[in-house]
Amino acid sequence: MMKKKMLCLVLSLVPQLACGASPLLNHRNPVRNQALTGPTDPAPDSCSLRFERAGMCAHLDWVRLPSEEETGIFLLRFMRLENGSAVPADAPAGLKVAVKLWMPDMGHGSSPVKVVRPMNASGIPETGLYRAEEVHFVMPGAWEIRVIFKDESGAPADQAVLPYRVP
Repeated sequence: MMKKKMLCLVLSLVPQLACGASPLLNHRNPVRNQALTGPTDPAPDSCSLRFERAGMCAHLDWVRLPSEEETGIFLLRFMRLENGSAVPADAPAGLKVAVKLWMPDMGHGSSPVKVVRPMNASGIPETGLYRAEEVHFVMPGAWEIRVIFKDESGAPADQAVLPYRVP
């Protein structure tokens, strides 16, 4: 009889543990709660992502918002900060750009994001421009778009995080 009551108690907690923020693990962070909602982006001339170690910043522009029917696409415009100005620049030598979608309150991410370099008419990569494809948020809530400079071994060399809220 005691085992049956214990089983009922555990089963009654399963829906609470499976949905929403974890009642057992408190991952709250006040900065994270100031997330952008949906397609809201800062002004195009701003640097919404800052890479302190690399001395660079980037701005994210949505090309296509993700939906239930199709994945999203956004452009990352990287700039090097020189004499108070932002000059278009590629990732630092030897580093590649990666994007990770992370849901900190739930402790999981989403499917991998593909990062490619758009080419100009001559077949040369556009300076400072990277395209993130196959962007998919698996559920509504507070997310982080993590843009990472990785070295040849895949280890992160620098990272910037943009809060994002999926309605």
